[in-house]
Amino acid sequence: MRNDGMVKKFNAMLWLFGILLFPFCAVAQEITALGFVEDKKTFDLDDDYIRLAFVRTNAGWGPSYFFAEDTSNVTLTESKKVTSRIMQKPWQIVDADGKYFKIGSLKNGIATLNMRLGLAAYKHPSNASMKIDSLGTKRGTWVNFLLPPLVAVPSGTKIDVIPPIATNDSIKAEVKDKLVKEYLKNKKTVSICDEKTGLQIQERDALPTDVIVKAQKSYHDGVSFYEAHLSGASDCDVEDDKNEFMAIKNNRVYSLQEPFTRREWFGDRLTLFNRYVVSTKKTKDTVYVLYVSGYNLNGYALLDSELNIKAISTWSYH
Repeated sequence: MRNDGMVKKFNAMLWLFGILLFPFCAVAQEITALGFVEDKKTFDLDDDYIRLAFVRTNAGWGPSYFFAEDTSNVTLTESKKVTSRIMQKPWQIVDADGKYFKIGSLKNGIATLNMRLGLAAYKHPSNASMKIDSLGTKRGTWVNFLLPPLVAVPSGTKIDVIPPIATNDSIKAEVKDKLVKEYLKNKKTVSICDEKTGLQIQERDALPTDVIVKAQKSYHDGVSFYEAHLSGASDCDVEDDKNEFMAIKNNRVYSLQEPFTRREWFGDRLTLFNRYVVSTKKTKDTVYVLYVSGYNLNGYALLDSELNIKAISTWSYH
């Protein structure tokens, strides 16, 4: 009987200890983020800024408070607190050679004004020579073609670029057929143009032979990205962007354009920037960062390892 009483007391103590510990465990979370160092001349900036685009909590990746609209899992107030906390941490910029440059904490910058949306100020280290990927594919924006931005992360976060494999322009017939079928799942039309005026005089439903598929980047684990569009002769003089960005993983086709189509944004075009492994002490994520560009619109989209779009952070120019 005495032993039973001691066991009951011991269990009660464990229960009480668990209750006391639970709030600490519930709130103790490791947060990190991704920011991008934009070309200050192009954006007419008078200081050094990082565009703080994405944050990660125990709930996963999402847009920073600057870009949050109305999330289903977290209130805007909580999102603001997380962004504020992550800005107070020391930060570091990673250059094209993978070298880390400490820059201290971020300050509230020009966060709400058109193309300056999401910018947080930082103090650029004196005499720091950060290498830009000058050989990388230039990023098409609404105002200009820019060199790829540098990535910034909070101190304690490691970021590794996963390089794509060398590919040629040839695409296997069965792969192309899958991509074309996905592209034409939603009705596309081809314009018949007047040779003299260049204006549309007729249109018809697009056929598989009208679709051009171009390989983008591929990786050793079989993930590949592609762009599909209609032949240029079908556009007449009307600006109608029918480009669609797709991916294939484990023989399954993913249309990455659909979230943007649902928002009814005009002329959105996606380009893969990089594939990263983002690591902290407790977490390790494979993510893909896409450029988003379109009419009066630019920004970034973040995909997880399963090619789900987790966050979209864009800005306009006026």
